[in-house]
Amino acid sequence: MHFLRKPSNLLIFTIVDSFWKLGWGLIGPLYAIFIKDIGGGIEIAGVALAIVLYVTSILSILFGRISDKIGRKPLLILTGFSYAYVVFLYTTINSVISLYIVQVLLGIVDAMRKTTDIAFIGDITKRERRGFQVGLYRTVTDMAKASAVLLAGFVIGESGFKIIFYIGSGIILLSTFLLFGIKERKLKKRVGINKMLNNLKENE
Repeated sequence: MHFLRKPSNLLIFTIVDSFWKLGWGLIGPLYAIFIKDIGGGIEIAGVALAIVLYVTSILSILFGRISDKIGRKPLLILTGFSYAYVVFLYTTINSVISLYIVQVLLGIVDAMRKTTDIAFIGDITKRERRGFQVGLYRTVTDMAKASAVLLAGFVIGESGFKIIFYIGSGIILLSTFLLFGIKERKLKKRVGINKMLNNLKENE
């Protein structure tokens, strides 16, 4: 009953990330078809994917460092709102150049999301149960993504690509508000404790 009255950080984050993967999962599997639909070939799809991967890899260290300084929660909230906006931007793409620009933005958001996700999961899982808790988290979120893949083809077949981006963006945007329920210790307190411990060791 206590678990139901006061959701844990892990529960909140699992729910939010499930919605995020549901939102993007509607798009991901049919991404190549979308690129072909705007006049791009397989080589364009390859370049577009490489742009995301390069930007994500270059910026991951930076966002990891930022999350250490300001905390995971604010960066996760920024990630969610940015993610929703970038997904929405796909509805405005009408050329290969505009596709590449949106891919750069997606790479930035992916660097924030993937780095902060991993760090936050480490923060909120218990060491003695970490394997089980991470496994449970992955099971739930990947099931959400699989469900989105299953539904995507039917929705696009009936209504076209744009409705998928609208739905995905809306799901990500609304679910992000749940992150405000996360309880994260203030960094100043943790830094203060560390300084106090260091001072005690120096005085011994």
